[in-house]
Amino acid sequence: MFAMAHRAANAGAGGPGVVICHPYGEEKQLSDPVLVRCARLLARDGFPVLRFDCRGYGDSQGDLEDATIGTQIADTLAAARMAREVLQVERIVFLGL
Repeated sequence: MFAMAHRAANAGAGGPGVVICHPYGEEKQLSDPVLVRCARLLARDGFPVLRFDCRGYGDSQGDLEDATIGTQIADTLAAARMAREVLQVERIVFLGL
C-alpha cells in the first residue's frame, strides 16, 4: 500500500493523527489535488496526516477491477495502524469523501 506521511512540526504528544481516505472509483483521481492540499494545511496547523492509496488505486499495487468496498475497508484499517506507528499518534481521525 502506498502512503504519504505529512508530519506536523509543532504536534504535541498524544494528539490525534488524521488518515485521509480517498473516494471510491473515478472520483479518487479528481479529488486528489484537494486532498493533498488539505493534508498539507492540516500538518501546517499541527495535525500529522497520513494519505494512502487503496489497492488498485494510484501508486498502490493491484488492479482497480479487484478493488471492492471490503478491500477499501481493510486497507483503511491498515492505514490507521500505519499512522499510529509512523506518525506516533494514539488517536486517529478519519477524513474522507
